Amino acid sequence: MIEDVDVLMMMMMMMMMICLHVQLSNDEMFWVITEICSEQNIARRAKIIKHFIQIASDFLRLLHLLKLANTIMLTSTITFHMCLYACIQA
Repeated sequence: MIEDVDVLMMMMMMMMMICLHVQLSNDEMFWVITEICSEQNIARRAKIIKHFIQIASDFLRLLHLLKLANTIMLTSTITFHMCLYACIQA
């Protein structure tokens, strides 16, 4: 019973965090669109769009690096546990 309450509380907290993330993403998207549309000069508007595309590209590159780091950490953790298990069995 207590475990069920703990799981329910954890799920509620995760849902709250997801909702906050969605709201933040929506706010940022609205800000980007507002910045682009509010610029009257076409050349400056193109520079702003190019700038935001560069930011998105950098973010995507960082995301790939983080995934790579997580994969490396997971692999080394699995290797460590396999070695530990082998030592325990010996």
